[in-house]
Amino acid sequence: LCVSPTPTSHPPSFIIQGCRQLSSFWTMFTSYGATSNDSTNRPNLAAEGATKDKDETAPLSTSSLEKGKTTTTTSRRWTPGYVAPFVCLFLPWLLCTLNWLSLGFALRYRHPELSWLVVHMGLVAIGVEGYFMLVAWRKRSKRDLTWLSFLLATSGIAWCVGLYFGLATYSMHMRPLYEIQSLETYVNVDPRYARGQQYMDGGRFIFTKSSFPNPGKSSSVQDDSSEVYCAAPVETRDEERLASYDFWVIGKDCCPPAADSFTCAGTSTSAHAATRVLDETDLSKYRSAVQAAASKYGLSTVTPLLLTWQEDPISLVNEQKDIAIHNFTFGALLYFIFQLFGVAVTSSGIMPCTGR
Repeated sequence: LCVSPTPTSHPPSFIIQGCRQLSSFWTMFTSYGATSNDSTNRPNLAAEGATKDKDETAPLSTSSLEKGKTTTTTSRRWTPGYVAPFVCLFLPWLLCTLNWLSLGFALRYRHPELSWLVVHMGLVAIGVEGYFMLVAWRKRSKRDLTWLSFLLATSGIAWCVGLYFGLATYSMHMRPLYEIQSLETYVNVDPRYARGQQYMDGGRFIFTKSSFPNPGKSSSVQDDSSEVYCAAPVETRDEERLASYDFWVIGKDCCPPAADSFTCAGTSTSAHAATRVLDETDLSKYRSAVQAAASKYGLSTVTPLLLTWQEDPISLVNEQKDIAIHNFTFGALLYFIFQLFGVAVTSSGIMPCTGR
């Protein structure tokens, strides 16, 4: 009786062919630019045949033996190709900068799905590098294995570095900037007649010149970590009581309860502008400070808007953008120098290798 073999599942043929093709591409790239001294050190066979009869009876001299020995040794030397160091220098650096750019700047705010797609494509590239390293390990190719191990390790580090600094840049600098820029800018706002409900789409406010945050009606609350959250209403200098106090200047640790002072607005007497606070981290505590001030001084507040008092809110927003761009430029340059140093060290370890 003939027993048919148990069917086994195999990967599709196009996947196997694709992997083999990628492996052949890597071999071609890493060997491109490599030179061998076999052809230059190989003896001239035509000349040897012409003088063979003359030298058959001649004894072998010591110089001839040394020459043959030298030829055998130098024929096994090679110079590493320059494509592998080039790839190892620029590919990890590109992974770092692409992650930083896609997660830290406008792409994430306008197209968040596309920005995360770029990040995941970097992971795919690292996976391909791991496959190449596995192929080199199976072939026992010491030179390829050294470069691919270095490429895989530095690519993983670069991917993580770009991810971390991209997220930090976006949360600290760029997201507040984009959110403020997406809102309206209002000029000549008079707190005597303006109501918070009318300016819910506002991000930057230029008040009348007589407007100021009144420190005499400020209040504060303190949390468990001993941080003081302060709030003071914006009103005019004519001391007219407002129907509703809807514009509040806030700050942290700038109104000591014992001193009964409010320094969150700075010391500039010419400042009469403000930027809306949109960060939800401490808004509940600032709202508690607003409610404390309203209860303490008998103020009416319907739709309070929380602000930071500034002399020029537009230039301050641009300053945050400049800081983010400067940090990215400096960080990308610094990581390139780090990667260049690693490639130089790895190249110095591979250069003396001998073998075909």
